[in-house]
Amino acid sequence: MYRYIRVILSVVLLVVAVSCSHKKVIVNPKKTVNPTASIVEKVFASQPEFQSASRANVAIEYQQRKVSASAVVNMITDSAISISVQPFLGVELIRVEIFKSNIVLIDKLNRRYCTVSFAELRQQSRQPVTYNDVEAVLTEKLFAVGQDTAWLHNTPLEMLNEPLTLSFKNNDLRQSFQLDPATYIIEKTSMELADNKVNVTYSNLKTIGNSHFPQTITIDLSVGTLSGKATINLQDVKFNTKVNVAPSSVSRLSKVALSTILPM
Repeated sequence: MYRYIRVILSVVLLVVAVSCSHKKVIVNPKKTVNPTASIVEKVFASQPEFQSASRANVAIEYQQRKVSASAVVNMITDSAISISVQPFLGVELIRVEIFKSNIVLIDKLNRRYCTVSFAELRQQSRQPVTYNDVEAVLTEKLFAVGQDTAWLHNTPLEMLNEPLTLSFKNNDLRQSFQLDPATYIIEKTSMELADNKVNVTYSNLKTIGNSHFPQTITIDLSVGTLSGKATINLQDVKFNTKVNVAPSSVSRLSKVALSTILPM
């Protein structure tokens, strides 16, 4: 019930032209165009590639419990993400490291850790979840779970005008993206699979150079009868700065199951 859903960025337009000529008779070219391709292209154009570092406050509500703590978030696009939870005086108690192949959760207070591969997540969730999907959720990007850019490139999406929304069904998973009609920046990402739902809302947009980034990310999660909410408030975002996302040493820690650290 600890739900990971993430990303692959995707897009561009599809134009297939067929032209025929016979002697001096010219037939006008026929074109097949993805009707939402231009919107998709504009969404991708609004997405920055970056290395970033930021301080943040993370608040989690789950099963009538509320926890709030400071954190440091480091990220390199298409590579790695680290989240260091530091409740007081900069002392790290929990660390989450997300790499291309796996996720590592380190409980420093109790000197233990667990690791979950994306292959295991795919098996458990029955969805082709990848690192890129996770990154997309955290960085306000357009994606289709387990698919590459060509998939969105070639797939006509459903579009609503008020509010401007792109949506599609990817296998059994329904995904939708609510957009700012002026900038085509994503305001809300939603995913729905049977009775499992995730809504991610992006707000308090900040402009840094040519990049736009939400300072508040709110994740609402509903899995069957269980629900949870996480709010990430970014306080000091820095783009294109050198960050450290190297794997932590766990040789002196005890390896445990995920459910030991995060009781389901």
